[in-house]
Amino acid sequence: MTTSEDLIDWSGRWHIANGIVSCRTCQAQQKEIDRGSAFVHSSSCGYAGQRCTPWDDLDSIRKKADGTT
Repeated sequence: MTTSEDLIDWSGRWHIANGIVSCRTCQAQQKEIDRGSAFVHSSSCGYAGQRCTPWDDLDSIRKKADGTT
């Protein structure tokens, strides 16, 4: 995937505003300051129980764009 495709994919699953990332499916949220903790989806979310790292995933996309992966 290209960096643009990675970012589009990330944006389709997540929303970010004011230092808070939200799941587009269940609207569960996590502040950037809590990025080291597990992201917890609502129990009815299709992603519930999966290990999700939206902040790390976004960092990986940025590094790929910078050519530092």
